[in-house]
Amino acid sequence: MVFANNAILVVAGDVEPEAVLALAEEHYGALPAEPDLPERLRAVEPPQLAARRVVYEDARVSQPYVIRSYVAPAREAGAQEEAAALLFLAEILGGSSFTSVLAEALTFESDVALFSGAGYDGVALDAGTFSLTVAPRPGVTLAEAEAAMDAAVAAFLEEGVDGAQLERIRTQLRASEVYARDNIEGLANRYGAALASGLTVEDVRAWPEVLAAVTAEDVMAAARAVLDERRSVTLWVSAEEEAAR
Repeated sequence: MVFANNAILVVAGDVEPEAVLALAEEHYGALPAEPDLPERLRAVEPPQLAARRVVYEDARVSQPYVIRSYVAPAREAGAQEEAAALLFLAEILGGSSFTSVLAEALTFESDVALFSGAGYDGVALDAGTFSLTVAPRPGVTLAEAEAAMDAAVAAFLEEGVDGAQLERIRTQLRASEVYARDNIEGLANRYGAALASGLTVEDVRAWPEVLAAVTAEDVMAAARAVLDERRSVTLWVSAEEEAAR
C-alpha cells in the first residue's frame, strides 16, 4: 500500500499498531501518492543588517509593553544542540518571575517592571525566534523599560551563567520532559509538529538527552550569536504615543 506523500498521520493512545495501520489503509489508502510534488519554495527573509522598530498605539491598550524578537536557529534534524542551548537561555533570562535574570534586575533590584520574560520557539520550517518582553510599572516609560532590559542582558553577557541556576533549570526541564509523557494529546502534538517541520521521530526521542548535555559554555555561545540588536525587531505597544529612544 502506498500512502499520500504530502501528509502526516499521528495516532496516540491505547491502540494496537496493526489496527491503526488497517484503519489508515481503509481511510487513506485511496489517496494516491503524488509522483511530481513540486519543490517547496519558501520566501527567505533578507539578512538583517540593522535594528528595526515598530510602534503600536491604541487607546484600548491597558498595559504597555516592549518586546524584542531576534531571528534564531530552529531545531535541526540530527543537530539540536544549539536549539537546546537557546531553550536554556530563555529560561535563564526570563523563565521565572522570581529567579530569572530579567526578573531579578527589573523587578527585585529595581522598580522597573511588573512582568518580564523570555521565550524561544525553535520548531519551525525556517528560522526560529527568540524574544524578550518587559511590561513596565506605572510611571516607567517604555524607553526606560527597554534601557533596563538592555542593561540586564549586557550584564548577563559580561558575567555569564550562574552554575546553580543552570542546574536548577536542567532539573526542571528534565522533570517537564518526564511529565509530558502523561499527556497523550500533548505527545501527539509534539510529534506532529516536529515531523511537519522537518524533524524526525528520533529527534523527538533524543531531545531530553540533548537538553541534559547543555553546558554553560553552550548557553553563552548561543547568547552571543543570537542577541545581536542589529538582527532584531523591537515593538512598543502603548495606549498613547511615547517618545522613541
